[in-house]
Amino acid sequence: MGVVVLQTSVVGRLQIGGVSPDLVTMVVAYAAFRLRDNGVILLGFFSGLLLDASGTSVIGLLAFVMTLVAWGASLTREQGGRGVLVNALRILLLTLAGIAVHTVMGIAFGEWSLAVWETLRRMALIPVLNFVLAVVLFPLSNRLWVPSLK
Repeated sequence: MGVVVLQTSVVGRLQIGGVSPDLVTMVVAYAAFRLRDNGVILLGFFSGLLLDASGTSVIGLLAFVMTLVAWGASLTREQGGRGVLVNALRILLLTLAGIAVHTVMGIAFGEWSLAVWETLRRMALIPVLNFVLAVVLFPLSNRLWVPSLK
């Protein structure tokens, strides 16, 4: 809940190129990388539902997207290393997949206009911003996060 409040109040206002990083996707994916239980999928669902309730999007759309991101992250938690760059690259790919699903589902529900350049800009910049933020935050979070897959 704290990450959703932080995303909607602080991080959402910090924009680079007209977009801001998606902190909720990063936290859901990182939790799936670090925890073994499948409660992370519920974390994704409820964080997406909170994002839906705080904005003007179709209720359930972001819940669906965050659930898919959590599921994808939990599927890949055993693959690859646990290094900063590997996890940051996984965050980049999961963010890109989440934005793509959100865009397609948003168009299907009439939420998005077909502004191609706006969509391409979001699909290009948000994953890169999440990647850069993940590279900066993962070393700090490794010191603060107690549970581990080791």
